[in-house]
Amino acid sequence: MFAPALVAGIVSAAPGVRLRFAPKPDKEATPLRDGAVDLDVGTVGASAPEVRRQLVFREGFVGAVRLHHPRLKGSITPQRYAGCGHVVASRRGA
Repeated sequence: MFAPALVAGIVSAAPGVRLRFAPKPDKEATPLRDGAVDLDVGTVGASAPEVRRQLVFREGFVGAVRLHHPRLKGSITPQRYAGCGHVVASRRGA
């Protein structure tokens, strides 16, 4: 999601810098602490006193139903939402 804008900014501001995108198997701060990575963009997990973090955005949920679905009648409250059947997509099956 952030890669195209990040790469364009780096190419413009610091043409000699290389970016390498790597998967992160967990939310631990260890790769930042041991210097394996310089920047970690992801969900907030474990932190460390020497690690600075900044909120980039908040993520929301989106519901999708067919046209004229009965759930579209009335307000969608947390209780009504929780009472629906759900299909969930998750990274790495979490």
